Amino acid sequence: MKSMPFNPKSDLSPIPFTERVCVFARNLKENGLVWEPHPGCFVWDPTRAIKLSSPFPNDIYFVLNVGHFEKLLGNKEAIRRRLVWIPTWYQARLLLQKLGISADEINACYSEDPEQELLNLYTKILNEL
Repeated sequence: MKSMPFNPKSDLSPIPFTERVCVFARNLKENGLVWEPHPGCFVWDPTRAIKLSSPFPNDIYFVLNVGHFEKLLGNKEAIRRRLVWIPTWYQARLLLQKLGISADEINACYSEDPEQELLNLYTKILNEL
């Protein structure tokens, strides 16, 4: 079966695949956001450590099988060190709930621009780290 790459012109993006989001996610990592690699996460490979091409733009991958990433990078620690987790909108909201942020504060992150709303959630997470 041939892999079909993501088409940003016709496909609905599950997350914003932009440099802005990737850089902000790296900022979260650099400021202490802890991530345990698990299925269902999007990750950015800023150093192109993964030699296989991604179906998504900007060296973004989706973790379906952690074991596959362990084979490519060595182990979970190497995955954490070399890749940047890009929390989805849902994951960002769950993180804020775990950090004890009220629903009203989380809802205040709303923006008509979905990318900006995600960045607002990231900013709220960053402020809590």
